[in-house]
Amino acid sequence: MDDVKEVLREQGFAAEATGFGYFGFVRFLSFPACRNYAAKRVTTDIDFAILKYQDEHNGQRPKKISAIAHSFGSWLLMKILKDNPRYKLYRIIFCGSILREDFNFMELYERGQLLKVVNYIGTRDYWPAIGESAGWGYGSIGSRGLLSPAADNRWHADFEHSDFLTPAFCKAAWIPFLEGNDPSRGDKWKELPFWVRAITFVPLRWIILSVAIVAPLLVGQFLSLKLLGINAAGEIKEFIENRFVPATTLPKPDIPTVGPQTQRTAQIPSPPAPPARPVNGVWDVVMVCLQGSTVNEYGALFNLGRYARGFQSNTVSGMTELALGYLTDDTVKLTGYVVFGQADVYTIDASAKRNGTSFSGKGQFGSSVNCSVNITAKN
Repeated sequence: MDDVKEVLREQGFAAEATGFGYFGFVRFLSFPACRNYAAKRVTTDIDFAILKYQDEHNGQRPKKISAIAHSFGSWLLMKILKDNPRYKLYRIIFCGSILREDFNFMELYERGQLLKVVNYIGTRDYWPAIGESAGWGYGSIGSRGLLSPAADNRWHADFEHSDFLTPAFCKAAWIPFLEGNDPSRGDKWKELPFWVRAITFVPLRWIILSVAIVAPLLVGQFLSLKLLGINAAGEIKEFIENRFVPATTLPKPDIPTVGPQTQRTAQIPSPPAPPARPVNGVWDVVMVCLQGSTVNEYGALFNLGRYARGFQSNTVSGMTELALGYLTDDTVKLTGYVVFGQADVYTIDASAKRNGTSFSGKGQFGSSVNCSVNITAKN
């Protein structure tokens, strides 16, 4: 950032840099309340920069204050503005931002704290999406963009997480914007790669938290047994079985199968759109076609109508991605696809009507039509 600061000074801006010190992996993934020290430190630097400007300009406050915030800095900046109504910003620049898409910009706008925001996104910047999935309270507008009147998005092809922070980009894009011009045009929007969408579909934060809780228990149990001279390996096995094996085991989902007459129907599409009335919770989704094709997703956990699962065997690997929601109180709609390997895609499109405690109907899997569909809520 020092190079960017010097470029801004050369153009007549009273530019200062701030930071929050070393912010390691554990602190980054911590709960929002654990980030207060970083916010306090940056707040102090902002006040210091204003005081320094006043000392250099006979006590006169700066007429316009703008901010450039990168990655975690964007989250901190908006927290500071929300907590400190005295700050009024003329221009805000985000790049690689991990701010949530539903942040309440209107509150700050009504208080006169912001006027114009531009959000820069690199098409190869996947870290905001991963940070949103792994951390608490973060978003991914630096990977997915921000659909809001509050900001203009500017996509840049092949830019990674920190590629915006250069003197050349500052001169070409940021200085004209800070001087009051509209932001320069960017490149076209681009969907995140399939592998990023796959690993961030289920919030990674819960996996990390589970490991953080379970690992010390296992280590402590092992050390205790070792000190007592007990067969630690055998006791650990019993410990796991007694504590982590459920009393009743749900059927496991099968690897989808494709009959010899079923043809694939698409290249890898975008994720199925969430339905207007999405389902939640655990559902069994079973589709059987006359051509021998099957989809058996037992115990599928839907979140806001979306479900995804990877599968792998000795001969095949891939992913199932589904969207499920109500058309009416008695009818559900199922869409999605199964992908084998990298590009062997079979789309799913079905509807089912209530039949007692489940929903039954017909649908299409790849080129197979009139497939029987049975969908049952399990909770």
